[in-house]
Amino acid sequence: MKNEKIIFSLLLIFYIFAVSAMTANDYKNRKASILEKADSKLYSAATALDSIIGKDFHEKYLMNKPINNEKYSKIVATLNGLVEDLQICRVYSVTQYKEYFYYVVSNETKEDKIRNTRSLFYNVFFNPPKNLKKAYDAEAPVYSIADLKSKNSLRSVFIPRITQNGKKYVLAADIKLSDIHSQIQKTLANAFLLDLFFLLPVLPTFIILKKLSRRREKELLKRIYIDPLTGLPNRNRFIYDSKNLCNQWITAIMFDIDSFREKNDLFGGETGDRLLQEVAQIIERNKKAQDLLYKFPADEY
Repeated sequence: MKNEKIIFSLLLIFYIFAVSAMTANDYKNRKASILEKADSKLYSAATALDSIIGKDFHEKYLMNKPINNEKYSKIVATLNGLVEDLQICRVYSVTQYKEYFYYVVSNETKEDKIRNTRSLFYNVFFNPPKNLKKAYDAEAPVYSIADLKSKNSLRSVFIPRITQNGKKYVLAADIKLSDIHSQIQKTLANAFLLDLFFLLPVLPTFIILKKLSRRREKELLKRIYIDPLTGLPNRNRFIYDSKNLCNQWITAIMFDIDSFREKNDLFGGETGDRLLQEVAQIIERNKKAQDLLYKFPADEY
């Protein structure tokens, strides 16, 4: 009985562990996939900027040779559409002039529109992230997470470029980490529910095993402590109860049916069994409530 309970407990622990392990693995894979898609989306947005403005843009238009407002506004509107389609928050190009970094061109975010801070040609980039500076001097894209303490923390990509006449600039795109985290939280819930669904059939099996174990336990106890013919507690039960009543005074009376063996031989076993049952019923009906009746082997009570 104890072993069965241990086995059931181990199976239940295994079930919980299996669901947790599968969920953790699915979550890890889905999280990696979400981040990979986010980075791919950022890279696509940043490289698309080069196609929208033209690769000669950073040579053709400089701080002292600005683009006209109408043409710049059309570029901003196109970038706003790109950002909306890709569901990111910003796409822009940055260059350095003397000791300062400048936004050469950028879309207008929702926050910009609310604050009425328009996108401007060669707008000063205050407090540029270190990875932007790193990308400016590098030859490969740099991915980064900036300002982790902020609720509006960003995941960004910075792609360095050089024009034909050697002018450096960086294509960049940002996405809010809150948007990524929202997707990751959803995927965690989905992974848990999916794994739970696949492993759910195992749970009824545990419940059935538990019920079968209890039924078997009852049947075993019945076999050990109950006389099958009369349904009365048997000799084993008498011994068990006597040990538990060792600190109390008890009176035990034992009796049997006179010449039961002869009656049993004469009238047959079926009649003998019926006689044993009827005697048990008569005693049960006439004993006091606090009295206990036990059926011993043969015809003894």
